[in-house]
Amino acid sequence: MNLILKQIWIATEAKAPPISVATVALEAHRGIVGDRYHAAAGSFSRFENSGRPITLISYEALIEIRDRLGIDLFTAGLHRRNLVISGASSHDLAELANRTFRIGSSVFSGKQPAHPCRFLEKLAPQGTFDALRHCGGVRADIIESGTIACGDGVEFLGEQRTLP
Repeated sequence: MNLILKQIWIATEAKAPPISVATVALEAHRGIVGDRYHAAAGSFSRFENSGRPITLISYEALIEIRDRLGIDLFTAGLHRRNLVISGASSHDLAELANRTFRIGSSVFSGKQPAHPCRFLEKLAPQGTFDALRHCGGVRADIIESGTIACGDGVEFLGEQRTLP
């Protein structure tokens, strides 16, 4: 599988419109520098579970949603995920949920699926919740600080873990 970082999105505060950027710095266990979750200002920052710093979603899934349902989520970052990864279906991208992987000079620990929430439909087109129900992406923690840029590949590290 040849996975490539296609887009990077940040939002400076909860409910703020996402901004597309070409490169970003990441801080271990905190998130993307300049993003709402790095600043603990995201809508769900108060929740302690892991996987809040970074969310990844399949570019191909976003194209399918656009083509099949007429909901354009990827051009304006309305999916509200940080990293858009090309080269994988949602099912293939889900493999990151129990893997350690590198993008650019940062290392990540994949955690759990990034299921959509109803709050998302307050910020995105009607039908977004249902469209992302089974393809909302993956949450991850940053375990090594570094930088990432659009065009970087995704490299799997070590063995696949078994989730409980």
